[in-house]
Amino acid sequence: MARAVGDLFRQVFTALDASGTPWLVLRGVGPFAGPDDDVDVLVGVHVRGSLDAAFARTPFVRVPPQGSGSHRFPLRVREHEFRAYDEDGDVWVDLDVLSEVSFGRDLEFRTDLAPELLARRRVVDGVPRLDPGDEAWLLVAHDLLKRGDRFSRGVAACLTDSDSRVRAQALLFFEAFPEAAGAELLVPMARTRRGLFAGVPNPFAPSMDLEWQLLRSIGARILRNDADALAFGYACAVEAGHAQPIIAALTFTDPDWVVAHAEAIVTANPGVAATLLNSLQRSSHDVGAVGARIAPIAVRDPKFQETLELLILDESTRRRILDGLIG
Repeated sequence: MARAVGDLFRQVFTALDASGTPWLVLRGVGPFAGPDDDVDVLVGVHVRGSLDAAFARTPFVRVPPQGSGSHRFPLRVREHEFRAYDEDGDVWVDLDVLSEVSFGRDLEFRTDLAPELLARRRVVDGVPRLDPGDEAWLLVAHDLLKRGDRFSRGVAACLTDSDSRVRAQALLFFEAFPEAAGAELLVPMARTRRGLFAGVPNPFAPSMDLEWQLLRSIGARILRNDADALAFGYACAVEAGHAQPIIAALTFTDPDWVVAHAEAIVTANPGVAATLLNSLQRSSHDVGAVGARIAPIAVRDPKFQETLELLILDESTRRRILDGLIG
């Protein structure tokens, strides 16, 4: 028998509505839910105290995390678990409140999809639910990715497929899931089989080629501090024409190295100067000083000053950079 929206859950849903936090039911309530299913709710950005305040008006109380990712819906935030006693059924019922979409047997493939899913939610019988299109692909992705290494290594085999569209999709997969098994092959591919990607049209970004996507996917591994990807990134940053897809990731991950080699990077790739400085704003480095050093080189890019105006919002910092052109 399917579980309807009983009084316990109505109290929770009313409390979530009153909290002002966007939310939706992922599973456990509705025509496809079994009577013994846990109920999973996806919520928007919040602080821990706000959830406790909302649930204080319901019979549910917070409990310590009870399980691992292997048996759950493909989402994660294990600290938000609540439980209540259902007197009518003489059973305990569980409710998990989640704020992050993750996949895999151990929920190791993390994403930032939650805001998009919440933005597209639909109200069905008075309850916010996933958009039907999102529900379909989410369940397919969960079913595939819960198979773990076997699936992602199958994707890695597609990196050398004769169809460039298949290669492109494999690269996009590893950009989204840079820690998946098989992603370690990206750097060796870039070192030894670049011809599979260089100059090959990218069906998902027509102005770029597949080499650009390959480097972007390696950039995602740089952001995870992968040693091989970092070593490759250092070499790639000072190669003419190859720094653009990885410079932001490299600057976020190792700003000290980028600052020390800023002139060499911009000499080889004048077009990355503004992106480099923009990314450097998140570090403790003096962006104005670094910018003044590289400005005489960066000006070889005709769009440098225009892009600088868009990315460096602090006027005094921008002026110090442009003063480097005079000096």
